[in-house]
Amino acid sequence: MGFYEDFLEGLDRTLEEVYNGNKSEMAKACGVDSQRIYQYYTRERVSYIEKLAQVIDGMGAKLVFPDQDDLRGKDDFVRHALTNLLQTPEFNQVFMEMVDNMVQTKVAQLYYEHDDRKRLRAKVNALPEESPEEENE
Repeated sequence: MGFYEDFLEGLDRTLEEVYNGNKSEMAKACGVDSQRIYQYYTRERVSYIEKLAQVIDGMGAKLVFPDQDDLRGKDDFVRHALTNLLQTPEFNQVFMEMVDNMVQTKVAQLYYEHDDRKRLRAKVNALPEESPEEENE
């Protein structure tokens, strides 16, 4: 679902589950006139929300309510944040050093896309079979 559908579904669910259908109580808690909640609830005044939702969806943003599993948003956020951060030379260098250390100590196996995958495989294949602790035993 997009922002528009998430907003309306969240409004309906919150109104029923949190405010027991009491639009006035929800409006007071939100700091808006009760007529506004009624108009949203009856879908009388949502055209600007539709327009706003198009922009929000275009940005890749998600609406997640406190009682929802927000992993769907977290995965997208992390992917977007890492993509942007990796474009920063300083972060990229520190990140790649961390990745190299993790791979060398066999803490993690990472897979790169495209040509980087071949370089990673070569690094992993070059690692000794036994760890230093096993050699000392």
